[in-house]
Amino acid sequence: MWSLDFWLAVGLLAIVPFWMAAYGGHVAADTITDPKKSRTVKIRFWLIAIVGLAVACAYQYRTSKSDENKQSANERWQKSVTIQLDAIGKNPSYSPDDKLSAKQLRHRVEEGVEKNPLEIVAFNSSQDISLANNGPRSIYVIRLLVNEGSSSKSFGLDSEIEPGKTKKVLIGDGFHNVRTLRGLAVSWNEHLKKAQVDYANCWQFTFFSQSDARLLQIRDHYVGEGESFIYDRNIGTIYYKLDGSQGIKEQKVPIAVTVTVNADVCPGS
Repeated sequence: MWSLDFWLAVGLLAIVPFWMAAYGGHVAADTITDPKKSRTVKIRFWLIAIVGLAVACAYQYRTSKSDENKQSANERWQKSVTIQLDAIGKNPSYSPDDKLSAKQLRHRVEEGVEKNPLEIVAFNSSQDISLANNGPRSIYVIRLLVNEGSSSKSFGLDSEIEPGKTKKVLIGDGFHNVRTLRGLAVSWNEHLKKAQVDYANCWQFTFFSQSDARLLQIRDHYVGEGESFIYDRNIGTIYYKLDGSQGIKEQKVPIAVTVTVNADVCPGS
């Protein structure tokens, strides 16, 4: 409570200005010829300064105490939520997708909105990405890094997003005309291996956000046809700068990794 920041704030906002005002009044009172009246004016100026300083200290104390209470309440809430999310991760009755979602949500709860201000609204690496800034400050988004196995891909974004705004950035990575693949195996690893054999020279990774409507439409299409759609759930990293802050920050985001092929040259399936 009585930290260095507390006294710096009091000194800057109260001690210095009230002392200068009182001293100015003290000097001005020296010009009064009546010694008794001069002394009375000086006392009044110094009393006003002391009262003002006391009020400033009380205000700063209440503000600091309120911030501490809010922080404490937030920490209790975070602890309660993370305990529940941890329980989901350890409960065998939940599916792997539910456990992954719980893990990702736990990360966001622990970091907080200010530390995780960005949200991928939509992302298809062959087309574009839409990013929302949910934080209170403008953000300059530098790039998105995604990994899959031993390979990685970096997408330059170079865009500034104002608070509360969403911005679309065109990407258009890889093949111009891509085609998705039905499930070639039960697991992602086997699906990927088979795609690498069957489409040796014309396959690529195409990345989505896990909630991207286009990804969900593709999945629903294959399911409706009685097929499966296999993709990997992974984590990407967005690198950005906050307005008014130094250094580059990073935020982890959920990514879906799919295998697509060049529809112009690959054989049909």
